[in-house]
Amino acid sequence: MGMFERSKSARLTAAFVAAGSLALVGVAQADVAAANVVIVGEEVVVVEAAECAECSAGNSGMVSISAGVDFYDKYFFRGYTQQIAGLQVQPWAEIGIQLVDNGAGPFGDVSLFFGTWNSINTKGDEVLGGQSPHNWYESDFYAGISTSLGHGLSASVSYIAYTYPSTGGDIGEIDIALSYDDSDLLGAFALSPYATFAFEIHRDQTAFPGDNAGYFEFGIEPGCTVLENSDYPVSISTPVALGVSMY
Repeated sequence: MGMFERSKSARLTAAFVAAGSLALVGVAQADVAAANVVIVGEEVVVVEAAECAECSAGNSGMVSISAGVDFYDKYFFRGYTQQIAGLQVQPWAEIGIQLVDNGAGPFGDVSLFFGTWNSINTKGDEVLGGQSPHNWYESDFYAGISTSLGHGLSASVSYIAYTYPSTGGDIGEIDIALSYDDSDLLGAFALSPYATFAFEIHRDQTAFPGDNAGYFEFGIEPGCTVLENSDYPVSISTPVALGVSMY
């Protein structure tokens, strides 16, 4: 996300201030003939907005908002069966706030992010039971910070709160993630490898008895863009992951 280019708007404002000053000099005689033309007496002054060759085309913004919904017939998580009956409807939403935008060097790109992820089961009344709402199996909330490390590496640290509205219980977790953008080396055959370390720091012993767990995952996601020169590009990727318990 780019920074807002204030110099361009400042130049535009200065041009209109200058036009206003000229108009005040001959206010008794001045008439506005067009949006960018001021007539002072018999003199015609054309006001043009100064162009800035180094300025960006527009303000790409510091805040990004994304949302979506996924549909699955079964829900597995880190090797555990969560839900296998009914249709799994999983809506999510995330907000990102860019704090630093100085390129891909070490700590040149720093962002905050937070969001929510949910899983709703169409047969919740039959398979979940428990308390109301019966169909709302899982609701997660997370927040974290991500940064570039240079040479295609990036990292993030986040906290995730897993909650289960229909059955009760909650789990708190800290995630540390590393990723590598190898597109400069492999081009269209980039693998986009990543690694995630997850550490449970809180567990509801009533709903989830046992010690806090740790999890490690390593994965790749090779892919390609099928329709690149399009307003709506289409990409295909094949994620492959290996997850193991650390304890």
